[in-house]
Amino acid sequence: MDLTEVPPHDAPLEAHGQYMSDCLSALWDGLEAVRAVADGGPPNVDALDGYAQVLELLRIGTVSDGRTKPMEDDVRNARHLVQLVREGAPSEALVEPAQSAARVMADYPRPKR
Repeated sequence: MDLTEVPPHDAPLEAHGQYMSDCLSALWDGLEAVRAVADGGPPNVDALDGYAQVLELLRIGTVSDGRTKPMEDDVRNARHLVQLVREGAPSEALVEPAQSAARVMADYPRPKR
């Protein structure tokens, strides 16, 4: 999923609704993936990448959840975690970067599945 392809302003309402749904899904799935890695679990690189994308969209204001405004460092940390996973870093090397990435959304409850 490429969340950088934002629908144009004149796109149908359904396209904007689907985009927001995709962003929320990426945020929830990514947050769960970040928390799992922070707890020593296996990484889901696609979910972690989506999380980094959504943090960037929140940072620049393309999307808003009304309460979170990540900083550049937050996005950089999330992208660094994705890079470490793609490079095959051992799980113990992922815990601190994952904890850092999770802190951005610390006030969000765990998703109910």
